[in-house]
Amino acid sequence: MGTSFLNLKDDALLLLLCDHGAKHQWSRTKWLSDVAGLLAQERSFSWENILALADRFDLALALAQAGMLMRWLYEIPLPQAWLGLVANEKRSVPLAAHAVDAMLLTEKEQFALPARLKNAV
Repeated sequence: MGTSFLNLKDDALLLLLCDHGAKHQWSRTKWLSDVAGLLAQERSFSWENILALADRFDLALALAQAGMLMRWLYEIPLPQAWLGLVANEKRSVPLAAHAVDAMLLTEKEQFALPARLKNAV
């Protein structure tokens, strides 16, 4: 139809999805399922590039947290580079646990969540 548009490369899209979900404490499982869906597709991820971008844009913790959630809730095996990031980002495990708790909250309870998480970390 003569219209073109820009789209993100796989590495940047993964980071964008992780950043968005983490900013909302993964309170909507839809955001996590978007990450799982992206990982389930046969896409070419450059983990060296992903980790460099995560470091550059301060998204390492969000990526590590998403990695833990992928393992716990979807049983998706993580590449060694992602596992290494999780091991280095010590806060990712407790934050992922808080995210699981957030997913179980009612809509009303979720409004109080940011204050609870701020005090927990």
